[in-house]
Amino acid sequence: MAEFHIPDEGEVRSMMGMLFDGLTVEEGAPVTGVEEGNIIGSYIDADDQLAAVCVCDIEFAAFAGSSLTMLPKGGAEDVILCKEASPAILDNLGEVMNIISRLFIRESTPHLRYDQLYTKETITEDIRELLATAPGRVDLKMHINNYGAGNLSMISR
Repeated sequence: MAEFHIPDEGEVRSMMGMLFDGLTVEEGAPVTGVEEGNIIGSYIDADDQLAAVCVCDIEFAAFAGSSLTMLPKGGAEDVILCKEASPAILDNLGEVMNIISRLFIRESTPHLRYDQLYTKETITEDIRELLATAPGRVDLKMHINNYGAGNLSMISR
């Protein structure tokens, strides 16, 4: 059993729906941290140890990062084509990942906090290990109104 809460589709829709009007959430494909364009948000516990990760494909990163501050959809589509997020989209995605941290926590779980973003090129060994061995995982497809859909995997120890 996972040490931190793994939210269901309804919990994610409720929390993330406050950010993205008209959001729909359904079961999605697993996202790994080693595919080109994927971005990983890391979460650490009170002892600064890796506790959870949220891995998204480039589509989710581009659409969520653009939608948060209403950047044009065309810019998000360009990011998807080149598989490289701009600094503005990464900054916005970091804010999204910070909000996602609340979905891992319940009254009965230890505290954790968002740490930083990683890519295929910057992934660390402890993240690789968590991706391979974590007992808690949910894989979701998120449809962001007026932008598009992408996949997001939430994984915790």
